[in-house]
Formats: sequence, structure tokens, C-alpha cells
Amino acid sequence: MRMLCKLLLIFIFSNAITVYVNGQTFNGNAHVSGGGTAVEFGKKSTFVFNAIETQGGIVGHLVYHLRAFNVSFQMNIDCMEIRGNRATISGTATSITGANIPGYIFPGARASFTVEDNGNGGNRDRISDVVFGAQCGWDLETYIKVQGNISIR
Repeated sequence: MRMLCKLLLIFIFSNAITVYVNGQTFNGNAHVSGGGTAVEFGKKSTFVFNAIETQGGIVGHLVYHLRAFNVSFQMNIDCMEIRGNRATISGTATSITGANIPGYIFPGARASFTVEDNGNGGNRDRISDVVFGAQCGWDLETYIKVQGNISIR
């Protein structure tokens, strides 16, 4: 009886997990999220992102700090393609700060990046460059090791 009660509680709590995005509730929808650091051009970049499939499409955000060039940008995510342990995410830049920013990087510019989920822990997960002008369907090379975690569900 005691074991049955524990199993019932585990079932109730595991099914009670809910995701909230922009005031909407989503249970069990496809989603990709992650964050961490990556060494790029000899300096640690930091990033955090999320993307979730909703009834109205894909929603999410990216915040990226490329410290080697003292550039930071944010994106609203509106596209996500999951292929096994890889996902390509795309959206529109909403905010860009820094000096000497190339002309093709501006608020309203489209960009994509691909992530690779190789399990929890260590630095097994990988991310591609964020490529401005790339399309969501592109499967970009994930060569940058991530110290953090990427989750594809």
C-alpha cells in the first residue's frame, strides 16, 4: 500500500509539471532550452535560450554575450526544428549592444543556430555559431563545446 501511494504521488507530480510562456500554459509540448558558457576567440561567451511549441507556433528567447568582441544581442525565437538530439532554432534580433557591430547584425535581422544535446553534465553538449541571415531549416555545424546544459524534449 505504501509503495502504491508513493507511485501515485510520483505520477501526480510528474504530470503536474507545467511550462509557462508569455502567460500561456503548455504541458508536454516540444521544447528546447539551455544555457552556459563557451570559449570563443579565447574568451568566455555566455548564453541562455528557450523555444517551445505552442498552439500558435514557436515562441522563445535568446540572450547571447560574445565577450571577445564586447557584443551582446537578444532574439525572439519563432522557429524550431528538432532532429533527434539536434535542434535548429531561428528568430529575429530585438536588441544589439556593443561597438563595431557588422552592418548585417541589426534589430530585425533574422538569425539561426543549431544545438546538440548529448546528455547532462560535463561539456558534451555543443552549439553552432549564431548565423545572421541563416534559415531555420539549416543544420549548422555544432563545433563549440558548451559548459552548461542543453535540453531537447
